[in-house]
Amino acid sequence: MYSSVERLRTTKQCIVQGTLETFYVMVVLSGKGSIASEGEALPVRKGDTVFVPASLEELLVTGDLEILLVKI
Repeated sequence: MYSSVERLRTTKQCIVQGTLETFYVMVVLSGKGSIASEGEALPVRKGDTVFVPASLEELLVTGDLEILLVKI
């Protein structure tokens, strides 16, 4: 088992592909927008931290955001 960290930057929208084996911690470094999955959107802004379960295969990230994406 290993973890990885990447920086995600979007000004409109992007899709984050998950796996059923890995969960995520998403830390919003700057901006505001939303993170959506299965038709439900969660508003986020600078300073927010979101825990994403491994059961979600795809996330739609929308807005002007910079996010630290930690895969565990």
